[in-house]
Amino acid sequence: MNDKDILRIKNVTQGRLKELYTYDPLTGILLRKKLYKKRSSSSVNNKPNAYGYIVIQIDNRKYPLHRLAFLYMNGSFPTNVVDHINGDKLDNRWSNLRDVTVSINNKNKPLRFDNKSGFNGVIYHNQTSKWQATIRVDGVTKYLGIFDEKEDAIEARKIANDKFDFYKNHGREQAKQLREGVNTIQGGDK
Repeated sequence: MNDKDILRIKNVTQGRLKELYTYDPLTGILLRKKLYKKRSSSSVNNKPNAYGYIVIQIDNRKYPLHRLAFLYMNGSFPTNVVDHINGDKLDNRWSNLRDVTVSINNKNKPLRFDNKSGFNGVIYHNQTSKWQATIRVDGVTKYLGIFDEKEDAIEARKIANDKFDFYKNHGREQAKQLREGVNTIQGGDK
């Protein structure tokens, strides 16, 4: 279940959420208020789902923790998608979350796993044996040129990133714990 699926499911209320949990905006941790016989701790399940997000089940519906943080703090779910500003999907501190459009969220993406150049939008063009730079803005791919040197293609992409207001973290490496498939405890050492 991803953010798009969640947009259609908005039946938990802020009151119900606060009845069951407390959220600490400084740490991003959600704690159960009531302990059940089978549970030995008040913390929630901290294992990320297949998309790398912590998911909480409330009244037989699953919600990503970052969307519940908005409900807890604002009284409503975010209008759009939630961006983790620092790129760490497990960091649900209030200061690290923002409600943005998909277009803006796409300007804060990590480097893809299959990227071989080390920089978003820069590939080796086999037909010309040169480096090609492109940028995708609002669903449209813009061609930036073919370059003899990889550094020149990277520079062209950096200039385009600035021109089109890409976030400073765009193109960062994937979070190590996601790349290696390691589960981390939310709010713990990273």
